[in-house]
Amino acid sequence: MRLVSWNILAGGGRRCGTIRARLLECDADVIVLQETVSTRGPDLCHQIARAGYEYRFSAPRGPQERGLCLLSRLPVRRAREPLPRHAGLYPRGWLEVELVTSGWRIAAVYAPAEGPLVPAFWNAAAEWVAGRAHPPLLMLGDFNAGMSGVDAVAYRFKAGPGFARLADGGLVDLWRQEHGAKQEYTWFSRPQRGAPGRGFRIDHAFASCRLAELVTDCRYDHQVRERGLSDHSMLLVDLGAGGTGNLERLRERQHEPSREPRRSPMLEQAEGSHTRRTR
Repeated sequence: MRLVSWNILAGGGRRCGTIRARLLECDADVIVLQETVSTRGPDLCHQIARAGYEYRFSAPRGPQERGLCLLSRLPVRRAREPLPRHAGLYPRGWLEVELVTSGWRIAAVYAPAEGPLVPAFWNAAAEWVAGRAHPPLLMLGDFNAGMSGVDAVAYRFKAGPGFARLADGGLVDLWRQEHGAKQEYTWFSRPQRGAPGRGFRIDHAFASCRLAELVTDCRYDHQVRERGLSDHSMLLVDLGAGGTGNLERLRERQHEPSREPRRSPMLEQAEGSHTRRTR
């Protein structure tokens, strides 16, 4: 099973066909897109839907706001529980669905980029993560957040302790699990007075420990950013070979005693979210 997450920079117009082609090349089961706009998003989403993505959802947003959508070839439905508090604080930044065949959850994220909503969103999200036990969760998207001093050089992110507390709540940083202390950046600030832009790793995938054990790869495609298709790199997450069998095994293990999530020493260092363009 493959999931793809990508901030498409209001993708549409002349870029629409190339973005669509790259997404379909990924052969993903679930696609999560951030920074969609109402005038361009439907055009792109309809093209992708015709390629077999029957299930489509979007987070609520105003007509001028950039938002979040999820497309799936697998049967999914919106989570039935009341919206968590962080979703109420920033409705266009959270979309939670349930995978019908397994019951586990996918949470698509497009977190606030600046202002007091940044720490408020992540503190509330951390409380929600700590207070939930079942079903397993995979949370991915443009978090606009990272670990200070780790996911950007000499930079203190603005989310306060909330982002760092995701690991304390039992979620595993899937890219860090696969790549350890390696540094890669998914978005760069604009160069200033000849100085190169600063790199940030702000596009993430986190998962419950049991689900993280099924992940075989988590990686970035930086070429889509370098080619100018977006200002963000694409994130790809693969679950183990035999997909359906792994999901069945996951169901059987849902009520086993929890194991401690694997944590990188780097997770002790900080908290998260940086400010960037207003959207």
